[in-house]
Amino acid sequence: MPDGRSEAPNNLAETTIGDWLSGLATAAGPGGYASALMSTSQALALVERLCGITLGDPELEYLYPPVVECLAEAGVARHRVLQLAGEASSAHIGMQAAYLLPEEDEAGRASRHHAFQSTAEVSAAVGVEVVKVAAKAAELASSLYGRTNPVMFAHIGEAAALSAAAIEAAALHCWLHLADVSGTRLKTDLNEELHKHIDDGLGSASMAIYNARAQGREGVGA
Repeated sequence: MPDGRSEAPNNLAETTIGDWLSGLATAAGPGGYASALMSTSQALALVERLCGITLGDPELEYLYPPVVECLAEAGVARHRVLQLAGEASSAHIGMQAAYLLPEEDEAGRASRHHAFQSTAEVSAAVGVEVVKVAAKAAELASSLYGRTNPVMFAHIGEAAALSAAAIEAAALHCWLHLADVSGTRLKTDLNEELHKHIDDGLGSASMAIYNARAQGREGVGA
């Protein structure tokens, strides 16, 4: 495992699906990026599964080099999801704390405004990173078309669809936080970067889904 990695403080990796869904269903549950991160992690897990199946097939040995690279990149990206889960959780807590600050006088209002600005900037920056890793998942899924057993086309499309959903969900929450950032160059920079990752990711996802649909209509193994 590369240096610098750390476990997400909310222990997403150890949380059961049932507990996670129960938490999501409550007002006190995980923040706005939670669903996007979960969808991205599923997409990356499917990419890793496809890579593993391909690498276990001797008849596809000629495809091993790019698939090995894809598998490594998917593993790094999935760990990044866990890191972002922790960052998103911390940002969500900061935003909640800002809401609770008193604003009874001018000093209080100024303090609350500053807190909102700071937490909004952090939350928006996290959102851009969430979209970025979801776009990476879409790119990896798309790269596997023609490099796995033909019967695996549905999993490629599934991973791409999950990635696309994650991109859209995270972008919406990111824009929500960007709306609270005012008068800074950071807002413009984050918005430009966000659009780039959206375009790249949805482009990759659309291509993978289109290819999967086409293969499905033509018949498995076509």
